Amino acid sequence: MRSLDDVYGRVGDLPFTAEFKYDGQRVQIHAEKSEKGKYSVCLFSRHLEDMTEKVKHISRISRAS
Repeated sequence: MRSLDDVYGRVGDLPFTAEFKYDGQRVQIHAEKSEKGKYSVCLFSRHLEDMTEKVKHISRISRAS
């Protein structure tokens, strides 16, 4: 799957989890789609450290569709 639109297209409104390993570091992507179709994306380390600001480029890529 290439985008959050692809994921939501397959799972609909069901909750799901996604992990991404970037440059040796595993990142959890927490995403929510609003009724207007906009995404809210937060990124966390395996130890639940908020990494959203540290890896902004991944957050922007995750939101892109």
